[in-house]
Amino acid sequence: MERIRSIDFMRGIMALSVLIYHFTGWTTGVLDSSSVIGRLGIYAVSTFYVVSGISLYIVYKDKSFGPVGMINFWIKRIFRIAPLFWIATIITIIAIKMAWPNYVYPTEKLWMNFTLTFGFLAHEQYIPGGGWSIGNELVFYALFPILITLTKRPSTMILSVVVSLAVYVYFSFFLMTPKINLGEQWINYINPWNQLLLFVCGVTCGRIYDQLGSIGNTKAYGLLALAVLAFVFYPSTGNQIHITTGFSRIAYTVICVMAAYACLNIHITADNFMTKAMGLLGDLSYSLYLMHSAVATVALHVLMPKMGITDKTWKLVFLLLVVLPYLFVISYIVYVGVEKPFIKLGRKLSIKSGKPRAEESPA
Repeated sequence: MERIRSIDFMRGIMALSVLIYHFTGWTTGVLDSSSVIGRLGIYAVSTFYVVSGISLYIVYKDKSFGPVGMINFWIKRIFRIAPLFWIATIITIIAIKMAWPNYVYPTEKLWMNFTLTFGFLAHEQYIPGGGWSIGNELVFYALFPILITLTKRPSTMILSVVVSLAVYVYFSFFLMTPKINLGEQWINYINPWNQLLLFVCGVTCGRIYDQLGSIGNTKAYGLLALAVLAFVFYPSTGNQIHITTGFSRIAYTVICVMAAYACLNIHITADNFMTKAMGLLGDLSYSLYLMHSAVATVALHVLMPKMGITDKTWKLVFLLLVVLPYLFVISYIVYVGVEKPFIKLGRKLSIKSGKPRAEESPA
């Protein structure tokens, strides 16, 4: 199946948004929910989950999840996720050691990260910056064969949305409170069960698109514009806990799902510098997302003190104008040298584990 380029573009923009949000927060100060970047710092990752659900549905909608199908699915997922996650973990450990030589990671934490089991066992025990979302993804992968089966019938598809929404409401309205800052409730926020609805909505969007077909570029662009305007102008102020609890959490979730569904329906045929650049950004999104924290740690706590850079604004400028270009180069090298070869290897191994179906796509 041909890749949906607009989804790749969205993935790249969201990864870059998280990076800018972090670079700003680590230098000039954390942006709150009144700013667009402050909101993207939260909901860019939420959009990742929706896009992930869409992408997996599109690829696996016609696949069998019998014993061979399950083996193929997990081989491809592990070979896609694990190599870069291991590299990001090692780079993060080195960066932390350079910045704080006396810090030692607990053995249990190291074990859970290198076995990729922290999402199931202790979701807060991630090492790479943003690694919690990868732990959540692996939990969603474990549920995906069940979810895609539930989409076969409208009644069970609706049931999966309703059940995951009920859990979402429990976290947003009862388990978490707007009276305490998000940082103090982080362990509850990053719980995979608090994020599951987003992935379920992505799978559901894929099913709806598969059944109804595209709404067309004009309507899709209109829906995307509406989602962007709602995201920008929805009234929010203060700590980000105010956009991750209560009705605001529901509103921003709807907006993210709208935006992702709009992108799913946008068909880009142009082949020019801009589309190629956006496509490359999408390809590098996983590397940028997982490695930017470690690279910035070295820049902020090792290089800048030696260079005498102490002003907050100049720290941000250094990250954006010096560190970011290097980060793009590093991400490209990792993508070409690690990600792509392991993705291809995963495909080869999955094909050997059983006879591929006639309609099977290498996507």
